[in-house]
Amino acid sequence: MSNDVFTVDLIRYEVFELLKADGESRLHPSNKILLAVILLADNEGVATLRPKQLQRWCSSRPGGVAGLAFVRGQIAALVERGVLAPGSTELELRSMIGRRAQGVTA
Repeated sequence: MSNDVFTVDLIRYEVFELLKADGESRLHPSNKILLAVILLADNEGVATLRPKQLQRWCSSRPGGVAGLAFVRGQIAALVERGVLAPGSTELELRSMIGRRAQGVTA
């Protein structure tokens, strides 16, 4: 059991490093949003974020902040593709993973 906890903590650490990465190891902003919702979602599939957190993670510059319209556009595209649930915002990402498992699509 303690080995499982260690593994989850290690995976969590690695994902946070991916969210903060820049240069060649930098992920596309939509991938960062997807990782954030998977990593931070609670039992109901909702990931609650601090203000500007996604803007920092989605920035193309180290230490920079992406525009709010850009981040909202990335979220809207993920909602349209069915990756995030409707009602997702930059402060509250809603996962479709649990909703699909329960047969809820909207």
